[in-house]
Amino acid sequence: VAVVAMVSTLVAGISLITGAPAFGQEDPAPFFTARPAPIGGLDLNVQFQTEIKEDPSTPRSIASALWAQEPALASTPFSLALGSASIHGFKDRGLRQLALRVLGALPAEDEEAMLARARERWELLEEQGRWDTLITELTRRFEEQPGSEFLEVGLRLSSALLMVAKGSRAQAVSRALLAEGQFDPGAVQEIRRNIIKAYIAQGLVADAEIAAQRYQLEYAPDETSWQLLRARIALAGQRPKDAVFQLIGVQSYEAQLWRAYAEWRSGTLPIDLALTRLDAVLIPAELVRLESTRHAMLAEVASEVGYARLRVGAIEYLLLHKAKADPLLPKQDSD
Repeated sequence: VAVVAMVSTLVAGISLITGAPAFGQEDPAPFFTARPAPIGGLDLNVQFQTEIKEDPSTPRSIASALWAQEPALASTPFSLALGSASIHGFKDRGLRQLALRVLGALPAEDEEAMLARARERWELLEEQGRWDTLITELTRRFEEQPGSEFLEVGLRLSSALLMVAKGSRAQAVSRALLAEGQFDPGAVQEIRRNIIKAYIAQGLVADAEIAAQRYQLEYAPDETSWQLLRARIALAGQRPKDAVFQLIGVQSYEAQLWRAYAEWRSGTLPIDLALTRLDAVLIPAELVRLESTRHAMLAEVASEVGYARLRVGAIEYLLLHKAKADPLLPKQDSD
C-alpha cells in the first residue's frame, strides 16, 4: 500500500509540473494541491518553480543571440590533436621524456602544425643530448630536401654533427647548403661559422684560423658567440693565453667556463682556484650540454692524485648522462 501511495504522489507531482492530467483524471491537475501526507516516514515537501520569467532589462536581440550560441558548444569536434601549450606544460613540469613520446604518437592538425611538432621534438632531443637520434631524424629530412625547410634542417643537422665531433659530415652539409641557392646574409653567416667549427672538429686549426680571419674582415662581428668561437680556435691551436684575451668581458655561462679553463691551461690559474671557478658558474638546469662540458673540464683539471675523488665524481656524471665529449676536451672514461 505504501508503494502504491508513493507512486501516486510522484505521478501527481509530474502532473503539477507539466499541467497534463494525471492518470484517471479528466481535467488538468490544479496548479496547487494540498501538501501530501508523509509516506513511509518521508516528508515529500517539494516545491517546484515552473515559471520562467524574462528579464526586461535584457534586450531581446541579445537574449536571442545567447540562445543561438548554445548549440555551438555541443558541435565542437573531438580531436586528438595536441597544442603547443600542452607540450610546454609537460616541459615545465619536467616531463620531457613524456613530451617526446606524445609528440611522436599523436597526430598534428595540418602541415604547419606537423613542422611545429617536429621543431618541438628536435629541441627536446637537443636538450636531452640525444644527438644520435636527432641526427638520424634530421638526416632523413635533409635528404628529402623539403623546400623551405631545407635551410633550417641543414643548420640543425650540421650543428648536431658538430656536437658529436663529426666535423667532416658537418662540413659537407654546410657546403651543400651554400651550393643550394641564395639565402639571407644572416643564414650565410651561420653556415660559414659552422664550417669554421667543422675545421676545428677535424683538427684543421690553420684552415679554421684563415676562415675566421676572412669572416672577421667581411662582417666585423663582436657578439658573444663569435668571441667564444675565436677562443676555441686559439685553444685548438694551443694558444690558451689568446683564448683568455678573447673572453675578457664576456659574461655568458659558456664564456665563464671556457675562460676559467683557458686560464688554467695557460698556467695563470692554480688547480684549486680553477676548480672553484668552474664549480661556481650557475648553469640553468635546462642547459644539459653545458653542464656536461663543465664536468668534462672538472675531470681534466682534477687530474692530479690529490683530486681523485672529484675526478671520479665528474667522470661518473658523464657516464651516467651518456654525455658526448666536446671536441676540445679529452674524452673521459672510467679507467
